[in-house]
Amino acid sequence: MLSGARRTWPSVRRSEGPLSMLPTEPIFSRHAVVIPKPLIRWDIGSWFGRGSPAACDSFVMESMNMAELRVGLGYDLHRTIIGRPLILGNIQIPHEKGLEGHSDADIVIHSLIDALTGAAGLPDVGQQFPNTDPRYKNINSAELLKAAYAVFLQAGWRLLNADFVILAQRPMLSPYKPAMIKRLAELLAVHESQVNLKGKTGERVGSVGKEKAMACQCVVLIEKT
Repeated sequence: MLSGARRTWPSVRRSEGPLSMLPTEPIFSRHAVVIPKPLIRWDIGSWFGRGSPAACDSFVMESMNMAELRVGLGYDLHRTIIGRPLILGNIQIPHEKGLEGHSDADIVIHSLIDALTGAAGLPDVGQQFPNTDPRYKNINSAELLKAAYAVFLQAGWRLLNADFVILAQRPMLSPYKPAMIKRLAELLAVHESQVNLKGKTGERVGSVGKEKAMACQCVVLIEKT
């Protein structure tokens, strides 16, 4: 701001009418900041030369009918073993070690299933596909995801985005990141921009850092349809 220029602040008004019905938490919009305790509105709509108090009230009331959103967190870890292929995100990664498990031990897909089912309040991957069931011995984890995702969709949920962190000392995963993202987006029937994936080492500390195991964390945001 130039020296000597005068700053103009928005007016403060007591809220009336529909705003008295608002919950006790603040609501933010480009038109207003509504703070129900006490009920005060910063009428910045007129400050910018647009909107009105009535329009602001309408906007806030409509915003209260927003969609139901939930966040889910998934995690999986498997020990490394010689003699098995390394499958991550339904992509085979060239490496001298794979992951030990009842299925193909795809930690990326397993963490994704747990994130989706956790957010939606559905049975987790171990409940739906127990490692004591011979039907799932060496199964492609993409088949598990397809089954779990069908239940997820039937329950009335939609995936907005999924974010993964793969924890592995070796191999370097960056060359395979595009292929994994593409495959996961295909399985989830979403755009590739809705799937993100990062690789982290264990800094040679712990089971991951000493290459005794690999792990994956997944966070999802879902919306009720």
